[in-house]
Amino acid sequence: MDKVKEIYLEKLTLEGIEGHLPEGYQQQLLDNACQGHQLPSTFILGRVNELSDKVMLKGYVKKLMVLKEVIADDSEGKLIRVTLYKDYAEAIDCIMKKWGSSKKLWIALSDAAIGKYMGLGAIEKWCPLCIHAGYAGFRPQIWLFRECTGSVAEQLYPPQTNGALRMANATSEKTFTPLKQCVIGSKYNVMAVVSEVVKYPSITRIGKLHMMFGIADQSCPVVDGCIKDILLQVFTTNTPEVRNILDQINTGDIVRLRGLMMENYKDAIRAKIFNENQLIVFSGDPENDIVPYTVHCSYFLTGECETIFGERFQ
Repeated sequence: MDKVKEIYLEKLTLEGIEGHLPEGYQQQLLDNACQGHQLPSTFILGRVNELSDKVMLKGYVKKLMVLKEVIADDSEGKLIRVTLYKDYAEAIDCIMKKWGSSKKLWIALSDAAIGKYMGLGAIEKWCPLCIHAGYAGFRPQIWLFRECTGSVAEQLYPPQTNGALRMANATSEKTFTPLKQCVIGSKYNVMAVVSEVVKYPSITRIGKLHMMFGIADQSCPVVDGCIKDILLQVFTTNTPEVRNILDQINTGDIVRLRGLMMENYKDAIRAKIFNENQLIVFSGDPENDIVPYTVHCSYFLTGECETIFGERFQ
């Protein structure tokens, strides 16, 4: 989901994380904050101190966490109570199952709701204000910064956008199958280039979103100077977040497809995916940052993509 982003850094510093936040954003300290909407173009920063399990409350998911506020001069910050709701709670819970609570994990929030903490706010180590994300119409942005040391950090988050990247699931095999080797009856993890948008998103009779576009990779044959691509049919849930991702897909974009299936339709091979979690999209414009568009939150960036799509990042 694009409202919660994971970023890997070799060292967690205030200066380092600011380079990955929107231009012009400044840190807002809660000692100087007031109840209501967080000030525009500001971020609240803390390291993960404590997490609770997600719970179901009045029909929606809720998750509590405690942050230790990060201060620029390295002085001791106060504890901040943060409540995450609905899709924010789901996303953070999914990510934390992979990462866990760690002093090497920082979280920055913008456009959140700030409230009065009625619990331990009177105790000096606790901030008297608290944060709500995904509450009462507030739709903040959350960035999660994870520290990784040595060469791993360089692979997980290269400083230049022309570095070789690939998407991989944290718990699954990190390999991709060339399209030429995909056969009917099996599922594959594939990285491919969008060769042509054939059909823009529309709603099916059963309420699903349906889109079609051609995909190709370096294994596809070239016939009369043209790459022989494969038509991909995408069926997803009809939500604004998913619709926004599909609407952005253009020729030249790179897609990471998980659990891709092949079928024979009118003597032609077609590919299919049936869930938005099977799709991750990268912009095909070399000038754009390598930021994945997806509603799935258990993926991270790794290196080793030169042999798959080296030309995209030259």
